[in-house]
Amino acid sequence: MAETFENPTITRDERPIFMGYIIVGILCAIAIALAIIGLASYSLLVSSITVIVLAAAFLLEGSSMVRFFHYSTRPSESSIETFELSAEVIGGAAGLVLGILALANILPVTLIAVSAIVYGAALVLGAAFTPHFESQEVRTGKTSFEILIGIVGVILGIMALMGINPLVLSLIAMIVLAFGTFMTETSLKNSVSKIYIHK
Repeated sequence: MAETFENPTITRDERPIFMGYIIVGILCAIAIALAIIGLASYSLLVSSITVIVLAAAFLLEGSSMVRFFHYSTRPSESSIETFELSAEVIGGAAGLVLGILALANILPVTLIAVSAIVYGAALVLGAAFTPHFESQEVRTGKTSFEILIGIVGVILGIMALMGINPLVLSLIAMIVLAFGTFMTETSLKNSVSKIYIHK
């Protein structure tokens, strides 16, 4: 049985999950702030760092989902659900590489736009995981919101690749995606709280 801290409802094994959610929220806030600075200064450097920070948020968000699944009572997932479960981790890893390449000044405008598409696709695919832990009424709204955010990110990224104010649209996509990731993190935190605190 896991050793408990002062709060008897949260064990030593469970605390890293909650800490992960807090860190994801902070990273999303930093990404939004950097994207706004990038928009104001039209800076490729700041924009590249924004991509990297958001990549870290996606990686932590994805790992939190994995830990959430590990501690839940849900049966083993199917192969499709395994892919959904790891979608944000894959997207975060890809975005991290793209951000580092952009920071190294290798086609930065193009790679930042591509990262927006990658993050958007990861959010859409990852949205299919969270609903299995919630009621039908709640999960439908949350899933629709996350998918909508992801689609907006993909569309903005594609428009940026087409040369329509590429850096501006890419940074707007980063803001939208960071907000969507934060909302996903919040919904997961609430779900974890219900599982641990009320069990």
